[in-house]
Amino acid sequence: MCIRDRGAGPHSLCTLARQARNHGFRGILGPGYPGHDDHTHVDHRSGRYWSAPTCGI
Repeated sequence: MCIRDRGAGPHSLCTLARQARNHGFRGILGPGYPGHDDHTHVDHRSGRYWSAPTCGI
């Protein structure tokens, strides 16, 4: 799943990334990860890979 920022800024994307982390998503790529400052990817995968440094993830 990919969520794009529609003008709300990185704070809403960080909220999404934190909620995804708290709800069991094992793949999170968001603000601070190369090419992901305007959107966040979340998915289910076999291993955990989180990278959204702007969000502290």
